[in-house]
Amino acid sequence: MAKRSTTYGVWRELRVIRERTGWASADLSRESGVSAPYLSQLENGDRWPNPRVTKKLADALRVPVSVLERPDSEKVSVA
Repeated sequence: MAKRSTTYGVWRELRVIRERTGWASADLSRESGVSAPYLSQLENGDRWPNPRVTKKLADALRVPVSVLERPDSEKVSVA
């Protein structure tokens, strides 16, 4: 799988937020219901989550969803 651009660094921010909570990846996985392997792919910038997963992570981390959303510059137009 080709690595997506992580210039915005939103998923690096996911790791920073998780670490600031004092949680290991397994803790966030358990709290959010997102599998540990998928979470690792997100933190490494290998995948972007769908909105449902983004909400689960934001809720678990107690941050606004907007903190974890893909920026407009990274969205692909479907028109």
